[in-house]
Amino acid sequence: MYKLKASIPEIPATVEYAVGQVLQNVTVAVEKTAQEVQTAWQAGIMKTSGVWLDYKKSAVASIQYQMQSYSSAEVFSEAESAIRIEEGFPERDLKLMLQTSKKTRATKTGKKYLVIPFRHNVPGSAALAPAMPK
Repeated sequence: MYKLKASIPEIPATVEYAVGQVLQNVTVAVEKTAQEVQTAWQAGIMKTSGVWLDYKKSAVASIQYQMQSYSSAEVFSEAESAIRIEEGFPERDLKLMLQTSKKTRATKTGKKYLVIPFRHNVPGSAALAPAMPK
């Protein structure tokens, strides 16, 4: 008959100290990781194209992290600006702009359209802007 029995009736002080050191190191590692994720998220928002700078700054300022336990952290933002950048802006009907825009014109038949300026000119013209590429 073979019998194997293992028991630890008391945790020696040295083991308790070692476990405490490991948990402390885990906590530091989790917190540093949360800080890195926060920084990476903020940098990603600042690189987002097509979003106003003030809107980006608002989103970046709202991103924060919070330790949940010694081995868990959460990086989050509850700001509307951050949510919109991550999930996208709601759809808008641009035809409504035809009613209020100063760039609205009407054809002889009454059909409305928007004047959208380009920053290029027709090649060969004498205007100050660069010529439109081919």
